[in-house]
Amino acid sequence: MITKANGKEPPHVAGPTWRKTAETKPIPGSDDAARVRVLKAAFAGTAREIPETLRALEGHYIRPGGGGDPVRNPMALPTGKNLYGINPQEVPTRAAWELGKKLAEDLIANEQKRLGRFPRKIGFTLWNTELIRHYGADLAQILYLMGLKPRWDQRGVVEGVDVIPMAELKRPRIDVVIQAASLFRDTFPDRMEFLDQAVRLAAALRDGENYLAENNAANERQLKESGVSAKDARLLAGARVFSNAPGGYGTGVIDGIEKSGSYENSKPITEDYLIKTGAVYTAGVEWGKFVPKLYEQQLKATDAVALSRSSNVVSALTLDHYFEYLGGMTMAIRDTTGKSPETYVSDVRDASRASMLTAQQALRNDMRTKYWNPKWISAQQKEGFSGAAEIAETTKNLFGWQVTKPEAIGDDVWDTVEQIYVEDSLKLGVRQWFDEKNPYAYQSTTAILLESARKGYWRPSKEVLERVANEYAQSVARHGHAGDSRTTDNTAFQSFLNQQLNAPGNVSGIQLSRSYQQSMDKSSGVAGKLLVAGQRLAREASSPQTQTIVRYSTLSIATIAALATIFYFGVRRRNRL
Repeated sequence: MITKANGKEPPHVAGPTWRKTAETKPIPGSDDAARVRVLKAAFAGTAREIPETLRALEGHYIRPGGGGDPVRNPMALPTGKNLYGINPQEVPTRAAWELGKKLAEDLIANEQKRLGRFPRKIGFTLWNTELIRHYGADLAQILYLMGLKPRWDQRGVVEGVDVIPMAELKRPRIDVVIQAASLFRDTFPDRMEFLDQAVRLAAALRDGENYLAENNAANERQLKESGVSAKDARLLAGARVFSNAPGGYGTGVIDGIEKSGSYENSKPITEDYLIKTGAVYTAGVEWGKFVPKLYEQQLKATDAVALSRSSNVVSALTLDHYFEYLGGMTMAIRDTTGKSPETYVSDVRDASRASMLTAQQALRNDMRTKYWNPKWISAQQKEGFSGAAEIAETTKNLFGWQVTKPEAIGDDVWDTVEQIYVEDSLKLGVRQWFDEKNPYAYQSTTAILLESARKGYWRPSKEVLERVANEYAQSVARHGHAGDSRTTDNTAFQSFLNQQLNAPGNVSGIQLSRSYQQSMDKSSGVAGKLLVAGQRLAREASSPQTQTIVRYSTLSIATIAALATIFYFGVRRRNRL
């Protein structure tokens, strides 16, 4: 239950206390060498994952254990355990509260510097996996922005929230809008209800400047003007928690962006996003009801959006869900208000060095440490086909960010991608390696470069553009078309490509143009039937001898089954007696 302690200012919550659980147990050894030895042995034990999975399917006991990022939480190793998560009623923990409070203060400071004022509203995307790993640091951010703090009982359970006095807060109560991913909705519906109650409590306070209350008043007026009843308008004006409708999953952003021939700007993708993720979760309304335009209205006046990152394994560039959710919310605000918010990644991989990074900073870090790093590329080369696919997937994610947060990706980014993966500026033999291991990954990478240029995101020189076009066409001519949705049925792409291949002075491109078209015709079945390698089932006439063997084998099996049935019921009858 959420209260204000009978109208009196509540006592200040005590400082952080790390709860001693398996998740925070230290690794034996005081130096890095000892840590590496322990991690090596733990990783070696992951070979038991398949046997333990098979034992689970047979109904045997599987030893329980925690999960999560093995770098951040080595106790997640070895894998192959019966995973347990967390008690959501303990979220946010005291330690997560202190971490989230610090991140919220950093975010406010960043926005004050950028805007010259306090931010009025901050958008948050919530993931269940993130909450499990950092115990609710993002929930703590949300509460602190509104000027609230959790109240724990003696067992560490969050029994409600208390109001932070304005004398202590020394700033306005900042509004929030929350987009909970579908799996968060399924896993932590009680935390969504908890946040909804917290928002309504904060909005009801009249102890100083309160952006939630101000925005609620504006929302209520607009809802009434649109024909909503006074009662419903007041209720919906205070709703801030949104997700997919029950049973719905995804945002439509990933598939929408990949079909780049179907749009010339991001507004159609935004429309799909708003419909898919705009169900409201608030008290007094059917849980998960879609109210047209409500989510869009609540996104107004949002100055910044944020999503946490606690995993060392995946990042904003290597996982498409980052641009799908964080980028999707950024894009929706831009397309519906005409103003792009700042986009933040709350980096909580190391709680002692947690920081708020802009999307541009987070992506640049990923590019330097992974995508453009010769050591990372060499490691992918050792993986062969899957390594090439990983590089292509990373390029797709970069394009996803290009569409959702264009200002985070400059010309220099695509210039570097072209230099490394087309010109082989790092001298790693990537062109030959792609050709041998996975030419379709190379087609995907070069096609994205071409689409970035066609849509005006990238402005390369004439020579660079023709080189990329020639490389793409040569790969298709040699290996056939990959058949990806980015280039299939994309007449604008094909026209742009043809223009580059046949540009004056592009002798190689003119020569490739014919072989490229022949390969495309063959892939689409125009020049003949599409060849598919594989096997097919065919009925074959068996010999009389084979038929006799089969007949007697069938009879024998039937006889054995009948005798077994008689024996079973005979024993069962004897046991009854």
